[in-house]
Order: sequence, then C-alpha cells, then structure tokens
Amino acid sequence: MPAHDTPADRASSLSATWFALLAAYRPAVGQERVFVRLVHLTVAGVLGLGRRTLSQLLVALGADDGDWTAWHRLFSRGRVDVDALQATLLAQVVDALPSDGPVVAAVDATQLPRSGRRFPGSGLAVSPRSPKWLRGLHRAQRYVGISALLPRSGAGDSRAVPLRWLL
Repeated sequence: MPAHDTPADRASSLSATWFALLAAYRPAVGQERVFVRLVHLTVAGVLGLGRRTLSQLLVALGADDGDWTAWHRLFSRGRVDVDALQATLLAQVVDALPSDGPVVAAVDATQLPRSGRRFPGSGLAVSPRSPKWLRGLHRAQRYVGISALLPRSGAGDSRAVPLRWLL
C-alpha cells in the first residue's frame, strides 16, 4: 500500500482554517460548553457515516452510550441564536465570493411526509410516491431553501452552500 503523501503543513492548515471558520460562530452561543458541543457535532457531521441525525452524530463521536439529555437540550431550549449563526454564515459566504463577479443563488423546495396535523405548516400535498397516472395526497411539510453557489473550481464544478430553509 502506498504511503500517504499529503504534506503535514497542508493538513494542519486545513484544520486550522476549519476551526478558525467555526470560531466565528462563538458569539451566537452564550456558554462555552454549549459552543464546544456544537463544534463536536460539526466534526461528527463531517466525519460520520450514514444519516445526519443527532443519534448518528453521537455514535460518530463515541458518545452513544452516555446520557443524551445535554445534547437534546442544545436544540430544545434555545441555547443557540440561530439568526446570529445564519448572519455569520452569510458573511463568510460573501467573503468567499469574488467582489467583481455576480452572486449566483439557487432556490429549492422539498416536502417531508408527516402523519399528524399538529406539525406546524403541515397540509395536504401531492404524494411523490404515488404513480403519475393516479395522483394521491398525503400530509406533508413543505420547505423552501436558498443556497449560494461558490465560484467554480479548476475542474469547472461549484459547491452550493445552503443559507436558509424556511417552512
């Protein structure tokens, strides 16, 4: 098997850049330990395999056998200022875009099937699982998202950074 040929300084500069980008989100969180949990979940989201659910992220972190209540409180008690997170993300994306080029955005929509009426914004929609000749209805939540397209790479491809998803 060939030896790994990535220079050590390149790998360290990638991690340093990544954690510098994450440090910009610190003002959106009141407590340091909550911010550390968010950083851990971000690392697990990149390195973990499978679905990106909270339980799968905890499995990727190796914290699946412990108490999960602190991780769930992170999202259920408003410990994170989501508007500040989105403003920081938007500022970072604008900094990555060239100042003389156009800003390219993409709008996308999706629906999530729901079983109850108590979900906010749920209603009847055409089911994508039904055949085209026999349209069926199902209860769903519809989300609309906007993403910014980063400048093209040398290979000609571009990355889309999701900026906001609204119900």
